[in-house]
Amino acid sequence: MSNHENTGYGYPLAVNAGQLVLVSEGDLKRSHIRHVLETELNENPMRPDYGIIAPLFSSQSAQESSTFTSAVLRALEASVSGCSFVVQSNINDAGEMLLDVFWSYQDAVSDELIRLEIT
Repeated sequence: MSNHENTGYGYPLAVNAGQLVLVSEGDLKRSHIRHVLETELNENPMRPDYGIIAPLFSSQSAQESSTFTSAVLRALEASVSGCSFVVQSNINDAGEMLLDVFWSYQDAVSDELIRLEIT
């Protein structure tokens, strides 16, 4: 990774002309957010508190949905610096939870919604 704190490798990793693609600013933050959402707690033995709790529910209840949404928000705030987040969830007619992450970086609201579907 680059020594500059606003430049790093994108997620997922990409190669261009034999070199890993570097991203910066908002693209780097977007990569960090996706990485946190796709990593379960304890998945990385060197950072056991990185990631989100396993999205398994005994039922698709509103209480479990709220607890999970709060845990995801705390994980994002702890792992992705310099961003503000709003995390919302709802359960659709098929019983799937839809988790929406709205985020802003340097006071600019991202126009990209990050959605995680949990079945």
